[in-house]
Amino acid sequence: MLPLFGSAVAAFARVRKDIETQPTIDNTETKAEKPSTIEGAIELRDVKFTYSSRPDHPILDGISLKCEAGQLTAIVGLSGSGKSTIASLITRFYDPTSGSVFLDGKNLKDINVRHLRGFISLVQQEPSLLDRSIIENIALGLINSPPHAHLEQTLLSGVLAQVAEDVRGGQDLLKVAEKVGPEVVEIIRHVQHAAELADVAGFVDHLEFGFATLVGSGGSRVSPGSTYSYDLPSVITTLTALVACLDL
Repeated sequence: MLPLFGSAVAAFARVRKDIETQPTIDNTETKAEKPSTIEGAIELRDVKFTYSSRPDHPILDGISLKCEAGQLTAIVGLSGSGKSTIASLITRFYDPTSGSVFLDGKNLKDINVRHLRGFISLVQQEPSLLDRSIIENIALGLINSPPHAHLEQTLLSGVLAQVAEDVRGGQDLLKVAEKVGPEVVEIIRHVQHAAELADVAGFVDHLEFGFATLVGSGGSRVSPGSTYSYDLPSVITTLTALVACLDL
């Protein structure tokens, strides 16, 4: 057992170092601006960026671009060309080495970080799901979304887990939601609408328990190549991002 204890101690030391590290990007406690609405226009002005772990390998070198609000913008390039880095700069996971990033003409450094990220939905390349129902996984996208702030207490209460359990017990989804309250009905409507926009609602409805289906750890129960033709974990992860953008 000693090698296991040794590995655990070493791992904890690294985790503790990360926990105790003071972030360089943190203006959540300041009087930084908290815009109530955004259009969504993104602009990078002469942005340069280099990761601290590779100081001799610049990723972005004087990049300037505009992503107009309401338009689809695709950034295409080889692996390592900086596509994911641009996404990280827009969400302020990093700040540029030089240059500035703007949202609707406002410098990101002047906007409250938590508020900024509440307006942004980011879908990573690898899906990441909790061992819960499809409803719960998609509804997570509504948490910290400013337009849906009134739903946050319900989302964090665990009531959706009970709703999913009742549906798996044979009850109708909307009827169960109506019994619980209007906030739950609104959440279900958002989830279903997002699924309809992604053209996956019909597929989910044909699952044994529909939106109440448990996905398993990391989406193992609905992984591609097993039972389903869809890459359902990736679809659900995308819907989690999409649902935060909806305002029915």
